[in-house]
Amino acid sequence: MKSFTDIFIQRPVFSWVLSSLLLLFGLMSYNRLPLQQFPEISTTTISVTTSYPGASAELMEGFVTAPLESAVAGVNGIDTITSSNTKGLSQITIKFKLGTDINIAASEVADKTNSVRSRLPKEVFDPVIEKQNPNASPTMYLSFASNQLAGEDVSD
Repeated sequence: MKSFTDIFIQRPVFSWVLSSLLLLFGLMSYNRLPLQQFPEISTTTISVTTSYPGASAELMEGFVTAPLESAVAGVNGIDTITSSNTKGLSQITIKFKLGTDINIAASEVADKTNSVRSRLPKEVFDPVIEKQNPNASPTMYLSFASNQLAGEDVSD
């Protein structure tokens, strides 16, 4: 019975050609790899802020945050929903799964919040929906230093 390696031992030219092809495809693929110094991060986060002047945090949670959260929970692609209530202010933060289009998600969130607007107290201001850009703030700071290289060489 022949083993897999016997083919390469009996046909050395075939081995050289196969190795050369693998090396050629590897070099071509390596040159086409994308590399960015500042990659774009595309997580989708939307916040819904609602104010109700003079209302306590408990009142905000029961009459403002709960209806808005239940309405927004039906939007497709949600990863997590967090909310916080303070005196006169409700903040709902919605994080979507990677690859979700932020414009479509914001439109759906706006539709859902408008659908429950009639169930909110009349004194409540209209909810403010904001798309948060993760590229507006840095994800991580890295610092490099060298006693032997110039600043440009360290950056390279």
